[in-house]
Amino acid sequence: MMIRLFVALLLFAAVPVMAAEDQAPAMPQLAQQQVRDTLLEQLQMQAREAQTRADEAERRERDAEIQRLADEARQAQTGLGQAEQRARDAERELSVQQAKAELQEDAYSRMEIIVSASIGLFAILITMIVLFITLRLEKVAVAEAVKGVGDEIKARLTEVDTIVARIRDHETRVAEIVRNLPPGEVAKTPEDRKVVADIAKAALDRPLQNRSAEDYRAIIVNYLAEKQWAAMLTAAQQMQLLFGEKTGAYAFARYSEGFALGELQRLKEAIAVYESEITRLRIVPDPAVQEGVARLLIHKGELLGRLKQWDQAIVAYNDVIAIYTISFTPALQAQVAVALVKKGVALGKLGRLEDEIDVYDEVIDRFGASDAPELLEQVAHAFVNKGVALGTLGRHEKAIDVYGIVITRFAANDMFVLQKQVSKAFYGKAYAFGQLGQYENAIAVCEDMIGRYGSRDEPELQEQVANAIFYMAYANGQLGKHIDAITGYDNLIAKCEATALPGLQVLMAKARVSRAVFLGKLGQSLEEKIAYDGVIADYSTNEQPEIRDVVRSAYFNKACVYARTGSVEDAITALQAMLKEGYPLNHKEMADEADFDPIRNDPAFKKFLDENKGQQTD
Repeated sequence: MMIRLFVALLLFAAVPVMAAEDQAPAMPQLAQQQVRDTLLEQLQMQAREAQTRADEAERRERDAEIQRLADEARQAQTGLGQAEQRARDAERELSVQQAKAELQEDAYSRMEIIVSASIGLFAILITMIVLFITLRLEKVAVAEAVKGVGDEIKARLTEVDTIVARIRDHETRVAEIVRNLPPGEVAKTPEDRKVVADIAKAALDRPLQNRSAEDYRAIIVNYLAEKQWAAMLTAAQQMQLLFGEKTGAYAFARYSEGFALGELQRLKEAIAVYESEITRLRIVPDPAVQEGVARLLIHKGELLGRLKQWDQAIVAYNDVIAIYTISFTPALQAQVAVALVKKGVALGKLGRLEDEIDVYDEVIDRFGASDAPELLEQVAHAFVNKGVALGTLGRHEKAIDVYGIVITRFAANDMFVLQKQVSKAFYGKAYAFGQLGQYENAIAVCEDMIGRYGSRDEPELQEQVANAIFYMAYANGQLGKHIDAITGYDNLIAKCEATALPGLQVLMAKARVSRAVFLGKLGQSLEEKIAYDGVIADYSTNEQPEIRDVVRSAYFNKACVYARTGSVEDAITALQAMLKEGYPLNHKEMADEADFDPIRNDPAFKKFLDENKGQQTD
């Protein structure tokens, strides 16, 4: 501002000078012009210099202002960093305080005992003093009292140490459960599953950066148990980002990511994840890592099977068998056994039943003498699958013998995975007797199974019990005991409604249709029709394929009820409703069903069949 004022004064001073020149005696025109030009040039030069100095002053003022603002920004940033650091410190302090609180809570019983011991000690000491003062006991008596107090304190402290030792043993066991959780599997027992769920809940309450690898193992396995696939996928991806490719946690996270993708029906993405990990880890010689590679190959085969690519699935299983057969590591031998069993299943899907049975025999021959739990499970699995394959081939007597081996050998073993196979063997044996027409034997086997597993809580065993109740009702029906059959279906329906297990909903729907059939056999056609209407009303919006098959049966059987009684229009109406819901007519079924004989030659019924030939299947 001062510079600009100075320039203005110069210009103001120049005006009188120029005026004076105008008042001077006349000069030659050229001389006057030269003077004016020289003066103007000097003034312009002075103005430029003044402007330059003004610009320089402004630049220095601007630079000073920028520097001041930068200093303030740095100070603010420093203050923010310090605030963030204080926040992090506070967060860590909170975690520490929480941990201390948990330790204090775990040691609560110990503190109670110590306080109790202290109170007891003070009481005893006061009693000793009173006795000493009032009775003036001898020093020997006092010494004995002190000794008694010391013994009591030692006993209390021993008890405290025992409690603390139990707490530490529990903490060690919990850590081992979480650390040993394999990817893609839930904890084996309900108690262990509860431990995992508790750890996962506590971990989810902590910030991401404060979670350990064990925390994420628990979180992911708990999501697996709860079938929360999207949440499991997110947790697996977080685990990868937090712990990096060079850690053991990364392999667990990648396997879990692939597993979740598979359950979300993103099968090709899941296979790509597994293939990437197989390539990354295949050259690592660590047996634990190689066990992970074997698991990845097996699960890749399972996903290929879900894509109906059974030949490619067999290739994956053969990789496991070829690479790890010569290994003496028990865990790898277990994976070989798993791969063999799954290879057998894939061969069965391709209709190669004899080859399937040969594979199961290989499992039994190679691992049948082992007492390792993981191998025993696969041996039992191979026996049961062999029985199923024999039944498919119509060799029901041999199937019964195989199922008998499973029951005799493994029924007394308390391992849950073996009890699952034993329950399947019971049902398979009952079914095989039924296929031979030996329904009394089938019923006896079902009763034995229900007596053995009826009170068990495990969903897998409850489903097998429900299957046995269903088949026993069916067997009674085949023996002409229609009331017993209806009673059996009623028992099954009540059990399904009480347990509400998702796996039993299809079986309950089938039981309701079967019950209606036997009502018809008892001549209760009205009750039969009402029962079919109930199934249609309750399940018609269910898109599950097996449920849709049951609903179609209800529509078809309802038409049969009307056809038996000669109600042509009602029978046609029922079949039209079935067609409207998207269920086609079955040409062979219509031709073979005797219930349609009373109306088969009716003109209206013939016309209906002719008009809907395009909607019939064979």
